Amino acid sequence: MRTVKKVDIRAKNISLTNHLQKHIHQRLGFVRLTEEDQVRHVLVSLSERKDQYGRPGMCCQIKVLLARRTDMVIEDVEADIYTAVDRAVDRLGRRLRRILVTHRRA
Repeated sequence: MRTVKKVDIRAKNISLTNHLQKHIHQRLGFVRLTEEDQVRHVLVSLSERKDQYGRPGMCCQIKVLLARRTDMVIEDVEADIYTAVDRAVDRLGRRLRRILVTHRRA
């Protein structure tokens, strides 16, 4: 498993514990961001926010700064912050794979 070194994690109104930080780094490590020279920086923002139905929830927003490409922003709101992180990272991995496969074919 790889750890991502170019990651900033920010939390607003959420306790950013060591366990949560480790969880985020581990999940991002599975996306293989470290192997891609196209990824310049990753910013993970955690906050409290209402979901699409107006219910309170925990938001995980991941912004990925890519070299020679438009930046990507992935966001997920769930009742549990760990679930929000997991879902946002999964979506990030799928979108990043699509971009890189398209780039390799071009």
